Amino acid sequence: MIGVAAREEDCWLVREFFEFFKTPWEFYTPGSHYEVILAPAAQAPPQGASLVILFGSELFPAVDNGQEADRKESVTLTLDQGQLPIHGFCLLFKSGGAILTLNLPDGPTVRLGYDLYEEIRTLLVTGQAECHAEIPTLDLHVELLRHLIVKAGVPLAEIPPLPAGHPFSVCLTHDIDHPLLRNHRFDHTAFGFLQRATFGSLKNALS
Repeated sequence: MIGVAAREEDCWLVREFFEFFKTPWEFYTPGSHYEVILAPAAQAPPQGASLVILFGSELFPAVDNGQEADRKESVTLTLDQGQLPIHGFCLLFKSGGAILTLNLPDGPTVRLGYDLYEEIRTLLVTGQAECHAEIPTLDLHVELLRHLIVKAGVPLAEIPPLPAGHPFSVCLTHDIDHPLLRNHRFDHTAFGFLQRATFGSLKNALS
C-alpha cells in the first residue's frame, strides 16, 4: 500500500494520477503502516516505511542535509525509462542528477528534484509543449515510480492497462455512424436522429 501525502488542493491530482498508476494507495494517515510513502519534501510525514519518495523543486535542509543543487526550469531528464520532460523547476543535485537515494534515519529515501504534483497539473490542465508531443510524459512518471518501488524490493500489485497477452486495447465510448444522414436512409440511425432532434426541439420550446 502506498500512503500519499497531499494538500487539499492537490487531492484531485492524486486521484487522477492513480487512475493511470493502478496500484493500491490511500491518502497518508498518521499511525498507519505503508510499504511506500509518497510525499512533497516540504511536508514529509515523520513515519518511516520500506521506501519513502520525496519530491520538490526546492532544497529543504531537514531532508537534503547539505546537498547542493542547481535549480533550472524546463529541463529534460535522461532516465532508463526514456526522456522525461520537466515543465517546471527542477533541482539538479551536484552529487547525482535529479534523483538521489538518501539514507535518512527513517529508512531508505528517494529524493526527486521536481514537484510531481505540479508536473501532473501541467499535463492534465495545460498540456505539454508540441515539441514533446511524441513523449508519453505522464506514463513515464508512472514508470519511474514503478521502477523506484520495484528496485527497492517492495512488492507492487498493479492492474496492467492492457489485457494479458495483447499489445493494446480499444474502447469505444460512442456509436460510430456515417456523417452523411442520407447514407442511412430509413434505418435505425435515421429514426434515432429524428427522434433526438424532435425531443430537443420540444425541450427547448418548453424551457
